[in-house]
Amino acid sequence: MRRLRPVSSQFLRKVGDKSWQTNATEVATGLIRVIPENFLIISPNTDWDTYRKTLLGNKIKEPVIYTDKFCRKFAPLSAMKFR
Repeated sequence: MRRLRPVSSQFLRKVGDKSWQTNATEVATGLIRVIPENFLIISPNTDWDTYRKTLLGNKIKEPVIYTDKFCRKFAPLSAMKFR
């Protein structure tokens, strides 16, 4: 088991690094990953990249979603979204 752990972490680091970098770049530019509820009706011909750029152009922000009781307790009430 000890022998597999370094190989697994190296593999994950190598494979996941590009995803982490891509995600960080997208977040920094304001692209969202979660569509706000009032924007869920989308044309079937719209692709994800185009829609994200449209939302960005309209200054739509990603909704704040708290699913953890701890987060709900300490988050400002105006930012909470209960499901």
